[in-house]
Amino acid sequence: MKASSHTGTRSTADDFKRPAGKTDILAKKSSREVHDFVREWEKQCKSPEATVAFLTRIRNSDTSDSGMQKRLVLSPKHTCNEYFSTGIDSEILGNIVEGLHLLLRSEQLSYNCEQCLQNIEACKSNVLEFSASWLEALVECGRFGLSVSFLNSEQAKKLREVLEVIKTSNEEAPAYFQHYADLLE
Repeated sequence: MKASSHTGTRSTADDFKRPAGKTDILAKKSSREVHDFVREWEKQCKSPEATVAFLTRIRNSDTSDSGMQKRLVLSPKHTCNEYFSTGIDSEILGNIVEGLHLLLRSEQLSYNCEQCLQNIEACKSNVLEFSASWLEALVECGRFGLSVSFLNSEQAKKLREVLEVIKTSNEEAPAYFQHYADLLE
């Protein structure tokens, strides 16, 4: 792990950096592995429904203390650290936003995501926690602010709606909310 070389001086690019106090984490995957992951993402996530299915895939995991346990294939924090630490493409960010929006608004949009909901619950989570964990992890992605600035107007609107749902479900807004608020002004 290498610490950030940021010197603390302000430049015009400061608006596109991660929240203060965060250190850079170098990608743990090779560039080839990241490329293969992004290619698989582009192949699998052609619609919000497909993105939700991709994000909510689960696997059995053996834990020494409790035996077999269900886990998400793509843990938000782990995925962002390993595959998007140097940068997240705005198209992938848009896919995630649209997927989370669909998941949170599934009843209103008449989207049947029964299997996705069962997968989330099998991992001892719920839709709000799942969505919040993605929002929190995404701010750690490299060039996150730049990618947010390239969301189309519909995706930016959906991101605001997702944030509002998460915010209204919490007594206090999570720390990462201010970063989103600053970027979506």
